[in-house]
Amino acid sequence: MQNAAQQLSDLLATLRATHFAHWTGHWQVKGNPYYGDHLLLQRLYEGLDNEIDTLAEKLVAMFGVEIVNPAQQSVIMN
Repeated sequence: MQNAAQQLSDLLATLRATHFAHWTGHWQVKGNPYYGDHLLLQRLYEGLDNEIDTLAEKLVAMFGVEIVNPAQQSVIMN
């Protein structure tokens, strides 16, 4: 089983990837229900901002700045 730091780092990367996917979808929606979908995706990605920030700040406090290394996070996000 993975240690707590790795599990929490994976969670952070997953939240960041979800944020990115919803944000991208927000730009890409089209068709008849366009505006409703556009607003829904905006609410979803904006709703993750505080969750991501809070988790990242707690991780840095617990494990140091390397836990949020952007290169490592992007590998997990991918």
